[in-house]
Amino acid sequence: MAPFRWPEARHELALAKEVAQHSPEKPDEWNAVAKRLGKAFSTDSCSVELKGRGCREKMDRILTKYKEEDMKGLKRAP
Repeated sequence: MAPFRWPEARHELALAKEVAQHSPEKPDEWNAVAKRLGKAFSTDSCSVELKGRGCREKMDRILTKYKEEDMKGLKRAP
């Protein structure tokens, strides 16, 4: 099975919503998030299997990018 590449913004949004709703901290909690998202992203023709670590790392990258863009915006503010 090929790795999931988070192809659309809706996938990232779904991840962010899951994290906001469940506030995972432990690996088992991240695995539960991954399992729920895997079911939500799967179709009849394509099964998606996510790992908790991958979800956590993706969320970390999303937050890092947001913080960087926020800092740039604050520097431009008069």
